[in-house]
Amino acid sequence: MVHEFDHNAESKIVYRENGVTIRSWPAIHAGDGSVSIALCWKGMKIVIGGDTMLNTWYIKYAKDADIAIHEAFMTPKEQQGGRYEAGTGRSSVYRAVI
Repeated sequence: MVHEFDHNAESKIVYRENGVTIRSWPAIHAGDGSVSIALCWKGMKIVIGGDTMLNTWYIKYAKDADIAIHEAFMTPKEQQGGRYEAGTGRSSVYRAVI
């Protein structure tokens, strides 16, 4: 089942069925329409931030999560300086994890 929802809405319920609730909020990304989500089920909460810059929404909604997943984000210093690994489009966070 696919349905559209307002990707600019903060903490909007985008799915609720069989005891599962998924909320979304905007992710800060190069393109418009990216979201982060929180999946709640049986008293557990999983937050998936994906490819987004550090932002107050992620911090706010991941705060009480049982599991918080974030692909990677640049440090504030990297954001200001645009510091990427040459030719890859990846921040130095990528190198630290690999």
